[in-house]
Amino acid sequence: MSARWLIAATYVSPTKANEMIHSNMENKSGPEIANRLYQVIQKNKASEEAYSKAANKVISANLKSHFQEIYTKRKRFDQTLTKEVSRIFPEPLPVAWKDNHIDLWIDIESIIRSSDDVTILNACLQGDRLAVREYNELLEKYSLPFEVYHAIRKHKMFIEVDLQKMSNRKVYNS
Repeated sequence: MSARWLIAATYVSPTKANEMIHSNMENKSGPEIANRLYQVIQKNKASEEAYSKAANKVISANLKSHFQEIYTKRKRFDQTLTKEVSRIFPEPLPVAWKDNHIDLWIDIESIIRSSDDVTILNACLQGDRLAVREYNELLEKYSLPFEVYHAIRKHKMFIEVDLQKMSNRKVYNS
């Protein structure tokens, strides 16, 4: 009987859920959440660029193909997250968009300077580990709107699967 009550108590109509989201976004943590989400979008765009450069730079055909696949996933995620965040926070925060001092996940310069596949792979793996860490923090610390939470959680899981695959794969320079 108490289980039924609990289920009934947790159901919220879509209209009420929308109201709760907007009241949450208007409170003091709203601008902080918006800023963090816009920073994630920026970092993801930089990761897209890094994977594109990595795909063009590596010698291994398998690694090249894998980096191109990750680039496509990042681009799709970026479009989804940008759409959802822009819908919830229609006025972008200039601080987030113009903050050139954010720490990127992947060191693009090390990819550009490197001439061996293993170094490029390690830079990408390290960047993805940082992305997963930041996604975990966002998901745990903030009460995010469902669509944003779902998009970040789903992308985090894609990255974790890719990390597992890449950690187990040997890179051949052929």
